[in-house]
Amino acid sequence: MSLLRFVAAPLLVMASFTTAIADSTLPTASPAAAAMIAELGLKEAPRPVQENPGWRKPGRILVRAESPARLAAFRTIAPDVEFIAVKDEAEAVAAIADADAILGFCDPAIVAAGNALRWIQLFSAGAGPCAEIPAVRDRGIILTNMQRISGPEIAEHSLAMLLALTRGLRAWLPEQHKGQWDSTAFPMQKMRELKGRTMLVVGLGGIGTELAIRAHGLGMRIVATPRLGSGQALVCGLRGQARRTAEARRRSRRRRELHPAATLNAESV
Repeated sequence: MSLLRFVAAPLLVMASFTTAIADSTLPTASPAAAAMIAELGLKEAPRPVQENPGWRKPGRILVRAESPARLAAFRTIAPDVEFIAVKDEAEAVAAIADADAILGFCDPAIVAAGNALRWIQLFSAGAGPCAEIPAVRDRGIILTNMQRISGPEIAEHSLAMLLALTRGLRAWLPEQHKGQWDSTAFPMQKMRELKGRTMLVVGLGGIGTELAIRAHGLGMRIVATPRLGSGQALVCGLRGQARRTAEARRRSRRRRELHPAATLNAESV
């Protein structure tokens, strides 16, 4: 993952979180960052966090970073905030007592020690373990993740695992390490082409959408639910013309805007 993608989500949320830090206008995103934000559909909240009850001007934010040099982008967007680089959970616990936010770490010990903590930004797509910490919910701590930022990388990794399964790499790699060739390690009869096969995507969110686009490019038929628990299913194809739900229409429009050469039309089934 590029540094640009890695810091884009925290910076976008920080722009809302720290709107009132300075009187001057916040710097605009570079063309590359703006294009990436538009491509991934990252949106600012309709209301800045400073309008939430109990909001106060943030002054100290901990950031998971190997060195203080990695904090340059954060200091550019919020020059009046003190950013502290921490390398692991132990350093975070020791430094978080009066911090308003932490980027990159979340565990019960950190939350318990962070008496002033009001925002946790994860550097991962999944937020379950952090969201399940009772104090995060009870204290109303804002929790954000990198689900859309990580979408392309996780989708490509998922396809890599699928191809490894269908092409028998688990059998071939040990033979490669031995420096030998055994044509019987994975019989050709067990190999499978992906073209024409069906992929079920449970949850057509940031990651699921990216995976569907890539799998469709390999000729697969995509069946997907728009979101978990929706009770609906979608069939995605290049030329679908059946009746669409409002959710499918919205997603279809976004596909045409972002991927004009490979539009995904979703048919309600």
